[in-house]
Amino acid sequence: MIVSQIDLNPLPRLTGLQPPPCSTLDDLANEGTENYTASNESEVDALASVIIHETRQPLTAIATTANACIRWLSRDDVDVSHVSKMLETIAMIAHQTSEMMDRARFMFVDKPHKVETIPVSELLGDVIIASSDRCVATGIEIELIPVGQSVMVQGDKEQLRQVLLNLVANAIEAIEGSSSSHRTIELECKLEENWLTLRVGDTGSGISPSIKGKIFDRSYSTKSGGMGIGLFICQLIVGFHGGTITARNRAPYGAEFDVKLPISQIYCD
Repeated sequence: MIVSQIDLNPLPRLTGLQPPPCSTLDDLANEGTENYTASNESEVDALASVIIHETRQPLTAIATTANACIRWLSRDDVDVSHVSKMLETIAMIAHQTSEMMDRARFMFVDKPHKVETIPVSELLGDVIIASSDRCVATGIEIELIPVGQSVMVQGDKEQLRQVLLNLVANAIEAIEGSSSSHRTIELECKLEENWLTLRVGDTGSGISPSIKGKIFDRSYSTKSGGMGIGLFICQLIVGFHGGTITARNRAPYGAEFDVKLPISQIYCD
């Protein structure tokens, strides 16, 4: 399985590369007495690594889209509406990158954590829409296995969205790098007492035993030149929300990642 990283716009505060101790998400929203200013060189290095990593891809996307606009404008039969949509994409990416920079300050300054009640169906819908173009382009089908009830979780919606997008991006690359003829990604919701599990499963080549214990390490990456912080940040964000993230191989092939989060509310449909 290839471990890839995508832009994770919102980032949690880090103190010694660990989430601050807390008992509930309300504590995260109301904390204000502790100072999370960087006090050592390793934390400054961590912030620099995250900013470099998280801005590289959106800047590349902006340049690619801008070049596409230039090519379209040079055509005799210019489709203005198409160019307009590409310019809107550039503006959106620039806005998200700006938000990422603002959120990165959470690592080192005392500022309330953004907490809201999030409908899980809405969260997963956003992830599927954001991933659909790439799935279509690579011939991969993305399937949603819903939980059958309206479930709410508490936290930062954009952070959780980007965690799931990162896992879906990894799944896409795992399938692209395999010889499997069955090209499917499954997003599954499961309820267990007061916990919700969001599972991202793929039909790729699975996780090699040699890297299974390393994929959440900050410094590890299977990609040449990779900085190895994508899944590391995913783990921090999920932990910051009072949950856990685990990975394993699935039968007969492929891998699956489980994001386990505390449930805020459940409504019967």
